[in-house]
Amino acid sequence: AKLGEGGLGIVFRAFDCTGTQGEVAVKVLKRHSRVLHKDARHAFAMHRESQWSLWWLHNQYDDRYAEDAAELFAQYLEDHTGFPELPPAGFDAKRKLFEAPTFNWDRDAPTLKERPYVVMELVRGETLQTAVDRERRILPAPTNGAQEPPSLSVSEKRTVLLDAARALEYLAGFGLVHRDFRGCNMHLIAREGPSGRCRLKILDLGIMIAGEAGQERNCNVAVQAFRRRGENEETRKRYDWLPWEVRGDDGEPAVNFSMPASSFDVFSLGVLVLHLLVGKRE
Repeated sequence: AKLGEGGLGIVFRAFDCTGTQGEVAVKVLKRHSRVLHKDARHAFAMHRESQWSLWWLHNQYDDRYAEDAAELFAQYLEDHTGFPELPPAGFDAKRKLFEAPTFNWDRDAPTLKERPYVVMELVRGETLQTAVDRERRILPAPTNGAQEPPSLSVSEKRTVLLDAARALEYLAGFGLVHRDFRGCNMHLIAREGPSGRCRLKILDLGIMIAGEAGQERNCNVAVQAFRRRGENEETRKRYDWLPWEVRGDDGEPAVNFSMPASSFDVFSLGVLVLHLLVGKRE
């Protein structure tokens, strides 16, 4: 069953028939071009997001691993993008090659399998943005008599924001910049009640990068995610979670992030606070 669709891929519910994972989510790369070769950079982005989880955030052998913080992120389980089999060996070596400013994806991209995909844990619940929109009545009221979930309480909003801040603190420990830290990429997997507290889960690491030196203005299309996002008032509101320097406001050249790298996601967290507490969108 189809669960959702984003800019990079389509997510389906599936069942692990050969292993012990049970129900999982499978993210299949969307065709972005009629020429399979030209989709390689998108497959690399999918490979990269799975590796952030497999080798960094959820790797129990990494000294930076913290179980309670790692649980705030959806866990990736398998990478079937074709990139793990490609040289050079090792995720960091692959990033160095395929994220290099001089790497030409049109000319040098590898040929991959026709349907790259990754397997993730199945995250239940609704998106945080859905809960926010319902409270502000941006969503239409149900007409079939179905009972809506209650609005988020003050206590739940406090918990959500604390969890979001903890998630960013964990990413900062790895030197990572999420760059898409907003309500539609967060799920409320539990609500406050007799069974426990409200719980948040962060999804979609598709455009997350390492905040390393030289990445701020890296022109590699696998690193650049936002260009021409501050052209007019409509796009400024639509991409309101982006810092001004990333949107390229006032005619300035857009950057991937500004140092310190964590400032990008901290700005996005501030916008999330506005959305959650007062409903402002600019």
